[in-house]
Amino acid sequence: MTDWRELPPRGLPPGSRLAEGRLANGLEVRLAEVPAARQARLALGVAAGWLDEPPRHRGLAHLLEHCLFHPRREGLALADWVGAVGGRYNARTSEATTDYHLSLPAAQLAEGLARLVDLVAAPDLLTDEAAPEAVAREIAVIDAEFRARRGDPALHRLAALSRLVAVEHPARGCHAGHRLSLGGAPCPALRAFHRRHYRASRMVLASLAPQPLAHQWAAIQAAGQRLPGGGGGHAVGVSNAAAWRWTAPGGVAWRSPGVSGALELLWPLQPGTRAQHADALEALALGLEDGELAAALCRRGWLQDLSATAWPEGAGEALALTLRLSESGERHWGEAAELCRSRLASLLARSDDPGAPARLPEEALATWPQRQVRRHCALNRCRAEAPAPAVQLSGTLPRLLLACRELPPGQVRRVPESATPWVPLAWPRRGPPPPPWPGDADPVRWVAASQRRGHQGEPRRCAERPLTVWRGGTSRRPWLCLGWPASGERLAAWETASLPLRQAFRARGGELWLGEDARGAWLALRGEEALPPVALALLEAWPRAALPRAPGAGLLAQRLLARLSQAEATPSLPLCWAEAPPAPMLRRRLLEVASAAVAGGRPDRRREASVAPQGEGTALMLLFQGESTPLERLCLRLLGQCHDRPFLVEMRERRGLGYVAAVRYREAAGRPRLGYVVQSPGADAETLRLAIEGFLVVQGRALLPSGGDELARRLAALRADLAVPESEAEAWRCQWQALREGTCEPDWRRLERALEALDGDVLRGCLERLLARPDAWQWHRLQAAACHLGRSGAAGERHSSAISPRSGAP
Repeated sequence: MTDWRELPPRGLPPGSRLAEGRLANGLEVRLAEVPAARQARLALGVAAGWLDEPPRHRGLAHLLEHCLFHPRREGLALADWVGAVGGRYNARTSEATTDYHLSLPAAQLAEGLARLVDLVAAPDLLTDEAAPEAVAREIAVIDAEFRARRGDPALHRLAALSRLVAVEHPARGCHAGHRLSLGGAPCPALRAFHRRHYRASRMVLASLAPQPLAHQWAAIQAAGQRLPGGGGGHAVGVSNAAAWRWTAPGGVAWRSPGVSGALELLWPLQPGTRAQHADALEALALGLEDGELAAALCRRGWLQDLSATAWPEGAGEALALTLRLSESGERHWGEAAELCRSRLASLLARSDDPGAPARLPEEALATWPQRQVRRHCALNRCRAEAPAPAVQLSGTLPRLLLACRELPPGQVRRVPESATPWVPLAWPRRGPPPPPWPGDADPVRWVAASQRRGHQGEPRRCAERPLTVWRGGTSRRPWLCLGWPASGERLAAWETASLPLRQAFRARGGELWLGEDARGAWLALRGEEALPPVALALLEAWPRAALPRAPGAGLLAQRLLARLSQAEATPSLPLCWAEAPPAPMLRRRLLEVASAAVAGGRPDRRREASVAPQGEGTALMLLFQGESTPLERLCLRLLGQCHDRPFLVEMRERRGLGYVAAVRYREAAGRPRLGYVVQSPGADAETLRLAIEGFLVVQGRALLPSGGDELARRLAALRADLAVPESEAEAWRCQWQALREGTCEPDWRRLERALEALDGDVLRGCLERLLARPDAWQWHRLQAAACHLGRSGAAGERHSSAISPRSGAP
């Protein structure tokens, strides 16, 4: 088929259109027309990942992803061009897919498509005379990334999962890639891998933009036809017709810094099941999240969170259920697993084929293309399989992954390369059928009731102190929002206590958000149910005491960037936004919660000073905090946009300072913040500090546009990013946040007006003020324990350093 056909726009905002097609060279296309979209989003996926790598060069798929972003001999590299037009780019390698994705101003759609296709179709690096040196530099970057990721629980989870895989299967090994696994002659191997897999017949292109489908299709045809046709091969390590990837039923208990009490149940599927029974699997996953299983586990005090998916990371074709357990739940993980098996059996017993999901939540537009290409690349790999039986999992024992706080002494083994400590969890080869579903889990229920529509139009205040009440709005569905001051971090405990209710509400088509920030806590509900009883039950679940913040997990740089969104509490009053005034009981309970929250005090932040070792190296961040004016917020946004790519090039490519180097903009209670962060495995904090200061002094001013076309492009990109909300739900949430600030005018409107006053002189003046104000500077540092490849023991056990603020200007 060389034309496109329209499909029902499932999961997209009202007024959207969805289509699929295939070019003559075999490229599969998914395109969405979303008139309200602020930007064009593109993703190109290749049905090749680390399962397809030759055993001699593990990490090769990831290395090729890095090499394709190497600058071209002529013109701007894709990364530089995307930064120049105010867009963003990234790429990701998984076991079955490598995807490259862009976010651009809509006017750049055609050129973005052409450059994205050129990126993967004609990699100059693989034929350039300087290729060996450039590839060696990328291997050094990947090696630094691997050493940093030795503290990332996601890497240790994959390592533990590999212990449940057959020895002969390629998923058994570590495919993160490092200097040892990528030694030898990578250039010929890269060329061979690219020729074999980077063919149009093994690719999926997804586009989401405000342009009509016909316009997008024409641009895709013009660009996509340059991709080489011809058939690609199957996986090198194992063919699609290969036998089972799993060992006998069993489990693995593992340990990693920053994560514990996570129980993952994986029900393996026969090859082809996911492609042929996608709707049934989606229905099963949503059924496990309908609130009943969560209520049964919460009633016993075992559960903190629960999620299900038919697309588990690194587990191939499987249905996965992940529980975040309390300390008591970790001790009773076996009983928790049996409850999960019982619940799945009861869902399967309702029907031989659960059919299509009963609810389809609206998808996030920003990541829609990536999800499309990953899903369809994975499906394309298994469409050649023989017909798979219907989904029958009730008698199948799941494979288990249990992240523990402590492993039993004397039995610990270690996964090669990652040094992940683990012990086996024995399961019988043939287990008994799951026990009957106990039926003692009844989430808080409410009576559906039609609600009279209240005042429409601009919100207006209808009551003041002690409760501020707003009426009016433009949502098509009944809504209710409540907010109150909160002086302690209680969001995680609140989410745990309210989990069954939230899942049950969403299973009935409702939308629900809980939040806590420097202005206080809030809940927002939208749906066809009677909302006040749900809101009252959520208020009842609000924790009575402030809880200390748990130490973070993940890369050091990620944990530093998370601090950009943290701020001290600011005074606020309880408030309500609804179509109708709140009932007396709801009003009374809201005021009681607000009074108790303020009296609870703040938690002891000194516990943040000691954190578990995370990977290898040092992470340092310079944080700028600006004023709350719309103009300064825009200036800091634009500074981050202008500095991000050059900062990466300076730190990583010119100075060789590791693998994380980023400039990010965030806001905390309306205060703009800009963070310059570097994580390096081979440099100390003083070296990183001097490098960041040197970048700001030498290049910071020179990188700012003075006017002309460059500034016009930057402002156009900023204007597109701050334009009218893309969906009704987003507009509703923007309005709610404006009311929390005490104004009817949404934030994006104020910023839009401020854009008119922004020019090169204003931008340079903003940077000069920041550089001249020592009080605007904060240095944050985290130090990790050292890790060494080939070491059989665990990573070092010394603590990371506390946050180390330091003031001063270069």
